[in-house]
Amino acid sequence: MKTNKEIMINAVIKNYMEINQLVKMLNTRIKFRAINSYCSDIYRSCEEVANNICQLMERKNILQNLVHTLDESVRELPERQREIFELRYKKREKINTISEKTGLSKQSVFRTIHALPKTLAKALNRDTFFDRFCEMDYQKIAFIANAYSHCDEKARGVA
Repeated sequence: MKTNKEIMINAVIKNYMEINQLVKMLNTRIKFRAINSYCSDIYRSCEEVANNICQLMERKNILQNLVHTLDESVRELPERQREIFELRYKKREKINTISEKTGLSKQSVFRTIHALPKTLAKALNRDTFFDRFCEMDYQKIAFIANAYSHCDEKARGVA
């Protein structure tokens, strides 16, 4: 059975680009709230609006720290693994395309992709932020998913 940390590492790696998009959407939402709070929330107090903005900023900071922590761990990887991570999780390339670009067999690419979570776990196990993030149970995975869907709906209304 996988530990909470292993599950979290897999979730963060697989949703790397979505987390980055979420940070951008949260930033847009924060700016929208800050600029339009007096027009759109005329029946709310300044304290309520400020609390709402602070909650959004806290979520954004957590996700930014999460991405930064993962990026730092990826920098510690050997060059070939780092290249495969970039192609797979940042550029969303398929195994066949990665194989062609790197000159490795499909099997080697496949094995490297599936070994990345364990390899990254070694670096992430030394990170105190990631430890604290994982201590929050499985609610954090739901937090990412809920924040993403909520902000996606809200961002469509802003844009």
